[in-house]
Formats: sequence, structure tokens, C-alpha cells
Amino acid sequence: MILHSDPKLIGQFLALCESNWHRCGYVSCNGCPRIPHCDQQDFLFALTEEAVPVILSITDAKIIFSERPEPEECLISLTYYQFITLYGKYLALQKLPSDTCLAGFLIKQSTEKLYDW
Repeated sequence: MILHSDPKLIGQFLALCESNWHRCGYVSCNGCPRIPHCDQQDFLFALTEEAVPVILSITDAKIIFSERPEPEECLISLTYYQFITLYGKYLALQKLPSDTCLAGFLIKQSTEKLYDW
């Protein structure tokens, strides 16, 4: 079992949700136009004080929590389109390329901010 997320990002995510995946949101990637070309299988998100989403892939969540978090057991469950609608203005400011995996982009962006010295 290999974690794909950076340890600092995992630490930030766990701090934000108080190490409890029931306290975070679940996003289903169904409906994402990248699905045929992407290996993401949904993701969890927790919010910073600035309401910036910090993402943890379901693949990593299954390893960290020793089980797969279920959408109905999370604080909120959103579809891909609900998430991009909710965060549309934020994503526009981040200049999310249209051919990029949303979760992968946000994970990369959050990780880079953690190492922005």
C-alpha cells in the first residue's frame, strides 16, 4: 500500500477534519469529463479557515482510515458538478485547466503552498 499524497498535506487534512472522515465532505467524480483518462476514484475535502478545500483522494483515504469512506457517512456528499458549482469562482481564480483532473490539480496546488518558503 502506497500513499500518493504528500505527508504534510495528509497532516493538514487530518488536522482540519480532526482525524475523522465523518467531519469532511465527499465528492463523487461521476460526471467528470476526465474519468476515462483519470485514475481518481472520488475524493474527500476539508476546509481551511479561508474555506479553501484541502483534498484527499479516496485511494489514500482507504489506506489512512483502514476502510473506504462512504458518501452518506460524510458531513456532506456532493457530485462533481455540485462541487465545481460551489467552488466555481475559486476554481476560476486558480485557472484550473479544462483538461486537468480537479482533485489532482487541487492536491498539487495545496502541496505547493505547504512548501512555499
